[in-house]
Amino acid sequence: MNLGMALGILMSKMVIKFKWAMMCANMLATGLLLDATSFLDTGVEWGSAIVSVGGAVLLIVGLNDYSEGKTQHNPNAKQEGLTKIVGGIAVILIGVGLVPQIRTLFPE
Repeated sequence: MNLGMALGILMSKMVIKFKWAMMCANMLATGLLLDATSFLDTGVEWGSAIVSVGGAVLLIVGLNDYSEGKTQHNPNAKQEGLTKIVGGIAVILIGVGLVPQIRTLFPE
């Protein structure tokens, strides 16, 4: 099993968990479990986690591409790997820094 297949399996499991989370979110939205503020906090936490995990996956794929380009002396693969690494870091920073700011858009 290569890294791409492992990441594909990981992402499919995340999609299943995300669908389950969305089902719970629908129950929360109707007020069955939490009030609106708690619902927003929970949604922002989940959103931040999902965006950060997506960035981490992109970072890992970039590291893999970079290492393959380095061992095969392929500058194009190294460049693509570096691009994915930088993109993954940017997505992680967005997930950690920007997504939690959604809470400030809705006053309590």
